[in-house]
Amino acid sequence: MASHRKDTDLYALAARSERAKADGDPGGFISGGFAISDFCIVLGGCVQFHPDVPEHECKRIVRRVSYDSSLARPITAESLLKQCTKLEQEYLALPTKPFRLLTEISISWNIDVPRASVGHTTITFNPKTVKGYAERSRLFEVSRSTAGFELPNNYKRLSALVLARNPADAAEKALNSIDLVRASWNLSLNLGKTWRCSSGRPTPVNEIRLSPFHTIHDSAGALATNAFWYDPGYSKPANLYSDQPRLARLQEFARNLRFKLAQLP
Repeated sequence: MASHRKDTDLYALAARSERAKADGDPGGFISGGFAISDFCIVLGGCVQFHPDVPEHECKRIVRRVSYDSSLARPITAESLLKQCTKLEQEYLALPTKPFRLLTEISISWNIDVPRASVGHTTITFNPKTVKGYAERSRLFEVSRSTAGFELPNNYKRLSALVLARNPADAAEKALNSIDLVRASWNLSLNLGKTWRCSSGRPTPVNEIRLSPFHTIHDSAGALATNAFWYDPGYSKPANLYSDQPRLARLQEFARNLRFKLAQLP
């Protein structure tokens, strides 16, 4: 269950919140010059959540508490901790189930990339998920104005299969696993570079980059949520990586790197 971090003062936060609430704020929880964003930051630092609750879920919990105008008065450290624990337990009670993140990566279609496993995440290149990619394309079309970019052409399709409690969990686990593999490849490529030069807006250092648009699906390919994950810093497509012989060396480097990382506590 959620607990009070011993090196923080949750009691002072509760007292400050109670004083702010006493000023009256019919539209929300915090008033009297105490911003909700500040409350969230401090509460998040005061509470230690269960290790199975990921960081993004911890942030969601403290946001929900900060907007909860029904908290019993007076607001105390105990009442804040009780509400955090309640929301934590609701999350942990959710069953895990398979989700699939679909995206694309700047590798040429004619390059054969074998399946990769990172922990409990399985990453497949050129997956047979016709329905999933049709759903992804449909969601992008209706979200084009929000995203503010066009999808790159001819990137290789990529699927990451994970077990998670909800779509947000699935996205975080999948993207972390993909980024570890991709970072390993790029580290190997970058080790041979001593300098780089660019004019105007700096270009990304890494050669192998993801599509800026990612979607979460169930195991059959249907969208698990109409939310999408995207890269707001995306500028333009990467050149497609097409060196098949060198890719084998990148994969060997990546396997060795992940093995060494696994030895660290």
